[in-house]
Amino acid sequence: MTRKDKIFLVCLFIIFLAAAYLFSRMEYGENILVMVPEKMQREVALFQATPLAGKIFMVVHTEDAALLPQAAGIAAEHAETISAIRRVPIAGPEFLLSYYYHLPNIWSAELETRALALLDPAAIHKKMQENIMRLMGPEGAIFGEFILADPLGLLGLITPYLEGLNITGGSLAFENGYLVSENGENALLIFNADEDAFDRAGALRLTGKVEEINALLPEGARVFAMGAARYTRENNDIIARDAARGLTISLLLMIIIFLFFFRKRNALFIYVVPVLVLVPSAVFTWLALDTISGITIGFGSVLMGLAIDYSVYIYFAFKASSVNTARSSVGKAMLRPIALSAATSIISFGALYFCGIPFLRQIGLFVVFGLLFAMFIAFTAAPILFQMQGQPEKDFAFAGHVRPRISAAVIALIILLGAGSVPFVRVNTSLDSLNTVSAQFKKDKEIFDGITGGEARNSLLFVFGRDKNDALGKSALLGSLCGARLPLAEILVSSATADQNRERWHDFWTPEQRARIENDIRSASSAYGLKADAFAGFFDFLQTASAPPGAEEFDIAKIYNPFTVFEGRDAIAHVLRDEIQLPAGFENDAILVSQKLVQEDLFYSVLKSLLLITIAVFIIDCILLFANFRSARLVLLAFVPAFCSVAAILFASAVFGVRFNLFSLFSIPLVIGLNLDYAIFIIHQKLLSRDLHPSRAVTAAALLSVAGFGALLFAEHTVMFALGLTINIGIITALLVSVYLLPALIKNSKNIAAVLLVVLFAGCASSGDIVRYNVPAANAPADKTRAYYGELGGQIVITAVFAEVPDGARVVTLHELGFKLADMTVNTNTVSVHSYMRHIPKRAIRSLALFYRNFYFDRGALVQEAAANGGRAYKNNDGRIALWVDHDNI
Repeated sequence: MTRKDKIFLVCLFIIFLAAAYLFSRMEYGENILVMVPEKMQREVALFQATPLAGKIFMVVHTEDAALLPQAAGIAAEHAETISAIRRVPIAGPEFLLSYYYHLPNIWSAELETRALALLDPAAIHKKMQENIMRLMGPEGAIFGEFILADPLGLLGLITPYLEGLNITGGSLAFENGYLVSENGENALLIFNADEDAFDRAGALRLTGKVEEINALLPEGARVFAMGAARYTRENNDIIARDAARGLTISLLLMIIIFLFFFRKRNALFIYVVPVLVLVPSAVFTWLALDTISGITIGFGSVLMGLAIDYSVYIYFAFKASSVNTARSSVGKAMLRPIALSAATSIISFGALYFCGIPFLRQIGLFVVFGLLFAMFIAFTAAPILFQMQGQPEKDFAFAGHVRPRISAAVIALIILLGAGSVPFVRVNTSLDSLNTVSAQFKKDKEIFDGITGGEARNSLLFVFGRDKNDALGKSALLGSLCGARLPLAEILVSSATADQNRERWHDFWTPEQRARIENDIRSASSAYGLKADAFAGFFDFLQTASAPPGAEEFDIAKIYNPFTVFEGRDAIAHVLRDEIQLPAGFENDAILVSQKLVQEDLFYSVLKSLLLITIAVFIIDCILLFANFRSARLVLLAFVPAFCSVAAILFASAVFGVRFNLFSLFSIPLVIGLNLDYAIFIIHQKLLSRDLHPSRAVTAAALLSVAGFGALLFAEHTVMFALGLTINIGIITALLVSVYLLPALIKNSKNIAAVLLVVLFAGCASSGDIVRYNVPAANAPADKTRAYYGELGGQIVITAVFAEVPDGARVVTLHELGFKLADMTVNTNTVSVHSYMRHIPKRAIRSLALFYRNFYFDRGALVQEAAANGGRAYKNNDGRIALWVDHDNI
């Protein structure tokens, strides 16, 4: 080792130490928005701004109802010591009184009409009897003040408005100061939380305090928290465990591979490369993007296998070279295949940077820098430490034992199996698939949903205004124009509306009205010995329309946080049970978002990005390979292992029922780029030097990649596991095809390549889009038309008129009002769309076309249910299309 070599290695080590210091200072963020396309982050951010987003829920769960009061008291007492949260009473007498005194502000004509039924003398006498019994019973100790303040039960007129908010699902009752479930085994405590309660540090503090409280509870009782802070803690804990487990498993697998393939002391440098690469890559990504996700760092264990590859190839090249060979000549000989291999991988990962999803952009930048740095190390540091041995590896590929025709047949079979599996591959488009929580969290959430009624809040309507008061006024106007019920608009009104309602209150509670009611109440209560002034506060309230001095002011934030500031504008968020159609003119003042629409848009946005990236990767790789090989036949053969790996992934997913999530879909372009590496080296081995490009080197490199990606198979996080599963299947398939099948084809005639080309395009065609648009229509026989009825997406009622044609049917879909939505001809394998309404989304037309094809030719692919008309209801597996069919008519 020369002096220059030693100086270079010292400089490299100093660079690593500097990167390690910065790595220790990094803070990583974890927000689901990093997994969402940037153009959709506005909608998802709005959807996250649910009125309950600022709440922390604590559930006290007991096995014995008798333990609940004690356990709930302990939990409430100690939870109130947490600085970042504050408990709010949502059903106690104080809150109900504040809501009651808010009544004049929302006194509408509807309430006037309903109030008249309470003012009948007989009704007043009956109500007073009930009040006396409640005052004399145990309930009087808690609600006595409230009964005296509201002897007529006026609060009952507006309690449906609170129920409309669906805060408790109707299954909780107020007992002993807590919301208690019907079986008496669960108590619900609700807290307002500061913003710092939801970051990583705040989540750790909160969940740590919950663990301390659990240690104080009696045996058979426990408390758990629900809310954004719990999600943050769960995700971070899982990511941390995955990272530690992944690194450990990767290192163990790499040790095994080392003992089998290397067994040389200087080869240990190969295992230093990942550490030298991972830390600078993370720091570079953090500095370049000013943020980095914890999942991106966890993905670093994958890069361990990729970063090693180039040093592995250099090691075997040095091992095969004579001791008299110059180091520079070995480097020059390996530059071309390694550079080409690195380029294909860099293109695949680099394309992720342009997909518009921050998480994938981080991974793309992370891996591209890592691969470039790994290649730099392979050509600079590795040759300093490796030695010329003059011991070329024996080629163990069975090229001589596999006939070209058999090899081509096996490859064709793999591709056709993958293409045939496409209709059976399922994708999970749910946003929940991007979050991963523990088994205990799932059990806790089941308990929580059971006592609160679950998440019956699928849509959010945000109404914007110059200020909160303006947003309230626009909410009332929007509700009246849509004919929709907005529960918050019934409870919260603008100042102008409140003034009008208070005038209506005074007009209703005239002096004569008040005098008559006062006489009826005093007459009914005197029989029970109540003092004459017991209800004086109530009569003052009727006269003044104001709460008594010192009374608590009504604050909706105790149960909801409806107001938010978004993009610099004040907004009020309405939770909708049913979706509404925004009227014209409200485009800039209201936004409607729903989980269903967000998931659909997310899926199609990701699918579009995936398609564009895959096409771009394929085209650029083709150009690079052709520039290197100068042969279209060799370019095709180089892609064979990659296509086989994609086919294997599709086949395995269909057979084992493994669902792709939104991010495992991106394994497709990654697999293509990664698996070109092995074919490149095998082709160079056959055409240039067998000694410098041995199959043993390709196998070792692939297994080291499997060691990196294989660790993800043990990950708990859904995204990490999905990437690990798909890419591992792809790498193993590509390795076997490259080493054992591809060599038989490289030296064969061009006819084999032509056969493979036909098979590849046949496979692509069989898995392509079966819906064709703008196809000219032929006339259908008018005397054989029939009709059936149903829904489109569960929203639009349609009539489908069809006529039999050769090998299928001509179907015209009509709206219930009579205008045509779509016209198509359905055949066994294709659906030809002749025309469709311009404003209908293309995905809706495609979904309808696939439904008709399944209905006529593959009813096993549809979910069948009994229909109200005595026929059958058919749905796609996603439930988005339904038709009610009268079997007597078809």
